[in-house]
Amino acid sequence: MPPELVAQLADSTINCGSAGIAVHASGDTNNVVNQWGSDYSNTCAGATVTVTDQPGVANIEFTDSATAPLVCNAFLSLPVAIDGAAIATTVGGVDGIIVDAPLLSKILNGAITTWSHPAIAALNPNLTLPNEAILLDKSVSKAVANSIDSWMKHLDPQNWKGIPSDFTVTDNFDTVNIAPELTTEGGIGLVPFSYLTSAGLQSMAVQVAKGQDPVATNLNSIYAGLTQLTMPVSNPPFLPILDPNKKALPADGATTADAPWQALFPIYEHLCTGGSETDIRSFARYSMRTDAQGFLATFNLSALPLDIRGTLLAVVSRGLPSPSMIAVPSTEPLAPASTNPVVIPTTEPSVIPSADPSVAPLPSASQ
Repeated sequence: MPPELVAQLADSTINCGSAGIAVHASGDTNNVVNQWGSDYSNTCAGATVTVTDQPGVANIEFTDSATAPLVCNAFLSLPVAIDGAAIATTVGGVDGIIVDAPLLSKILNGAITTWSHPAIAALNPNLTLPNEAILLDKSVSKAVANSIDSWMKHLDPQNWKGIPSDFTVTDNFDTVNIAPELTTEGGIGLVPFSYLTSAGLQSMAVQVAKGQDPVATNLNSIYAGLTQLTMPVSNPPFLPILDPNKKALPADGATTADAPWQALFPIYEHLCTGGSETDIRSFARYSMRTDAQGFLATFNLSALPLDIRGTLLAVVSRGLPSPSMIAVPSTEPLAPASTNPVVIPTTEPSVIPSADPSVAPLPSASQ
């Protein structure tokens, strides 16, 4: 069955489990999973979903890595949402500072240390930049680091040498213990787009080529980047691939596409052994319905593209009984997920070769 038809079937039917399961997530993903669990539990009598803050006791673990955490012996790992890597700044109300790849590299490597540096001023003639020190947050999550690294390798392959060696790369982004550089005037750091938006931080724009408008960080530019993603296989590992030569599509309601933001990574759900596989798969299938996916935008995450979603629905539905024609209620109206083809980034090294060196796998947190 074509992926689009599989997705349509999932939108008009539901597989209800018969027992309770526990799920674990963090950050904004935790808020999304709470909503999914509430809606699913309200629809499926007896199939209670408990969101736990204790990793290792859950039947499903949500992470930003394609590799399951050690506490989960996963029988299946699937992308379920998309986030972006953003360049956050705290420069006295100055938003949208423009950098190009060589300039960003020099800032991250400590070669440029003040906001009023001539190289920054040259790209921002209309901004009044403070004569202040650049406070560089050198902590970054694997997913964000790999996404920025992958994009920079594409933008400046001759000069970009990777995330600086003096950076501390963590397994996950800590939304509780925020680095002081991100709460102090003059700071800069690499963060998930979902956090940047929820925290109200400013962001940099990136000039990817001379003569072109810089690429801003927003949902429309991330959507444009998602439309350049593909997932050419229907077997694990499910690692989306970014094709920068693929034409970006406009967001719903727009006539032209924004310049694509290509530092992207997926959120994965890891289905762990030790519980009822039918109950676990049933909830995972629910998370890929259009109404469930539509709720992602509430927390500045993006829905899976239709073609990828259909492929993954066929995988997660294997072995499930015939679904029932049940409409899923929601405690609040959900934004509909786009029917335009969208796609996914990952934080794992891809094992899928490409004949075209410009067609790059999305980065993964397991690197």
